[in-house]
Amino acid sequence: MDGVKYGIDEVHKIQGIDHQAPCVKQNEKVLAFAGRLSYLSNFYMCSFVVDNIRFSSSEQYFQYRRAKHANNIILANKILSTDSPIEQKMLGEQSGLRDCEWSAGAAMVEGLAAKFSQNKRLYDYLLSTGDKK
Repeated sequence: MDGVKYGIDEVHKIQGIDHQAPCVKQNEKVLAFAGRLSYLSNFYMCSFVVDNIRFSSSEQYFQYRRAKHANNIILANKILSTDSPIEQKMLGEQSGLRDCEWSAGAAMVEGLAAKFSQNKRLYDYLLSTGDKK
């Protein structure tokens, strides 16, 4: 894009971003997205099933796995009981685990694989990005 690294609170400063668009800015090498409405966001609402459990977003899957890794079944069930990704994230943070303390990367890969493989429209969007990063 423009060679500048933006923090999450600064993404809105990037010229040309339409925060309502599923794919907000791209060039030949980079695809950027912002906001919960982007299909690339973990907060994007889309249903998928892993181990006979229905998830409403990849954020819910990630935070559920985080709580399970902390052996906190009560917290895991609270995460499953809400469809709000913001609430799921806040609940997951109560596990006390930082990403570096558990298999966060593997959990995210599993959740994203399920999200895109079980939602053809999202899968097609993802494939249309080619080799962009």
